[in-house]
Amino acid sequence: MSDAGWAPLVYARTPARDDWWRAVPGLRSGGPPPEWRSAVVHAAVQGGRDLRHGPRFLLACAGGTRLVGVACRAVELSASMHTDGARELYGFVGWFGRARPPELADLRAHYRQWAGAEYERRLRPVWDLGPTQATPAEPTGPAPGPWGELAAADADPLEVGRSGAVEVWPEDDAEQLWRAAAASTEPVVVVTGLRVARPGRLVGLTHVASIHVEERQVVVTDRGAEHGVDEGNDEGNNDAARTASGPPERRRPVLSQVGTWLRRATGR
Repeated sequence: MSDAGWAPLVYARTPARDDWWRAVPGLRSGGPPPEWRSAVVHAAVQGGRDLRHGPRFLLACAGGTRLVGVACRAVELSASMHTDGARELYGFVGWFGRARPPELADLRAHYRQWAGAEYERRLRPVWDLGPTQATPAEPTGPAPGPWGELAAADADPLEVGRSGAVEVWPEDDAEQLWRAAAASTEPVVVVTGLRVARPGRLVGLTHVASIHVEERQVVVTDRGAEHGVDEGNDEGNNDAARTASGPPERRRPVLSQVGTWLRRATGR
């Protein structure tokens, strides 16, 4: 993966098929492991819940790489490809790379243009295909980001708290949170624009910005973390934590597996 390039990622369905991965950074060109990619995108998309109230923005960092993007209603990205005839659709458009990501304010201001162009590029060729016509994901490689050249911005790195807990910031502090995450050298998964900061909505995240909090707080998503229970022991773990962790042999939080996944994929 080029230090200056960004590989597009598009997660969105067509009217006829429930295939969601439209474009993914290729592993051969330094793309992220599929498990990590899927975990962080789903942490932002959350099945489309509450996207009618506004988009959510994701910044996930691990091993010197970053995935930045937006989860939103499809109608915000396309005037013609946003419904299956019975319901409004939604999706995620992002970019994976090693360079510094755009400022949150710029992403908020331009996501319809930036993500809309990528959505059009990946969905238009397959939009009218029938239910029996497979539409595999396109592998993508690094290219210039749609935001162009970025000015330098200094920030103190984001601190990562204990496993099984998520730090919730007020939405008014989201830009500060974003800059700190961009400067982080530790694995972090940040989502802004979240309305409800309940434990079940925070699985897979380390930090969020929510309009429903007025000061920073920590929300425990794994009761074992609160009471000192070992992660490998089911006792004290809530259902949300079990769902995120997967089957018994893989019951480690998403972030604890990032290093393993990246080393496996990149050989580093």
